[in-house]
Amino acid sequence: MSISTSTLGYPRIGKNREVKKALESFWQQKISADELLKTVREIEETSWQTQAKAGIERIGVGDATLYDQILDWSCRFGIIPKRFQPFSSLERYFAMARGKDGIPALDMTKWFDTNYHYLVPEITPDITPKADFSDFLETVKRAQKIIGESAVPIIISPVTFLRLSRLESVEFDKVLSQLLPLYSELLTQLKDLGISAIQLHEPALVFGDAPNLKKQLETAYAELAKVGLNINLVTYFDDLGETYPWVMKLPVTSISLDLTRGKNLELIKSHGFPADKTLGAGVVDARNIWRIRTQEVVSLLEELKGIVPNISVQPSASLQFVPYDVRREIKLPEALQNVLSFAEQKLEETVLLSKALTGESSKSEIEKIEIYWQEFYKFSPANEKLKSQIEALK
Repeated sequence: MSISTSTLGYPRIGKNREVKKALESFWQQKISADELLKTVREIEETSWQTQAKAGIERIGVGDATLYDQILDWSCRFGIIPKRFQPFSSLERYFAMARGKDGIPALDMTKWFDTNYHYLVPEITPDITPKADFSDFLETVKRAQKIIGESAVPIIISPVTFLRLSRLESVEFDKVLSQLLPLYSELLTQLKDLGISAIQLHEPALVFGDAPNLKKQLETAYAELAKVGLNINLVTYFDDLGETYPWVMKLPVTSISLDLTRGKNLELIKSHGFPADKTLGAGVVDARNIWRIRTQEVVSLLEELKGIVPNISVQPSASLQFVPYDVRREIKLPEALQNVLSFAEQKLEETVLLSKALTGESSKSEIEKIEIYWQEFYKFSPANEKLKSQIEALK
């Protein structure tokens, strides 16, 4: 039995919105590109250190972005529509993001059912993907220096990337065949850096049409598995539905499932879980601001422990959807502050739950959060509507 902890991403903007301020200053030509990138890197490195200090064993790295993560991968693969090709470097990047000189930006659409958005890649017959992973590899090298073997690169999978793209007069399978050698090249370069494991984010598996991607997913993972890295296939925002049985057979070492939404727990109970894989148990809700109910979540994990041999306790998705730290909210009543959980508190909860599974945390530590909830309900006994709203959110 193996119990560990992981994260799938972290807030990117900075506790004092440093990245947002730097971006606006750059767009207003008040600071240079080097100054902008310096700010982004400082925030990124602080985030890694915060997660390591909290006791997280495998820390997702490489998800920081100047504007949008999908746009970053479009640029790394040379998927640049013709109207942006006269530009270069950051001028091109922000032209694709925001438009320039009357040239329209890429379309923006919702990132699944969140309040975040992404820029839709446009793939046309005149575009042949080509690789430039220099910025990503530089990030991974920095992470290795700061947090060592805890660094686990976050990569958007080729199938999800294409599922989120607009394919204009080109076939999905053809572009996938062009992308896969580039992905293999990236994984090989990461392996040469001493990286042993990666996160391959595959949120497209929660779409209703995911069963139609079975052949493409099997092809992609068979090819990428040849590199010899440990691959954590990461899903979030919903359950796998009818794809669950064959996803479990893909050649990966870990599969991360969101256990705060959908019916993944029921799927695990019905179909079991592969003995040769680690379950990334997304039991800390990454998309709400409330503390866990420890007794409920510990019971869930204990139930999983009887089914799954190896578990990584983790947030259900990237923590980018919540603020940084409740302790900064100094004007809140203590009873309310104690039941809120932002990114840093969710790290603490993740570690606490992993220790609960191994018997390292005391009963008082687990019960402490339940006492916070009891105190909160006493603090506002007449507000039954608020209480029911909070219960619904949890």
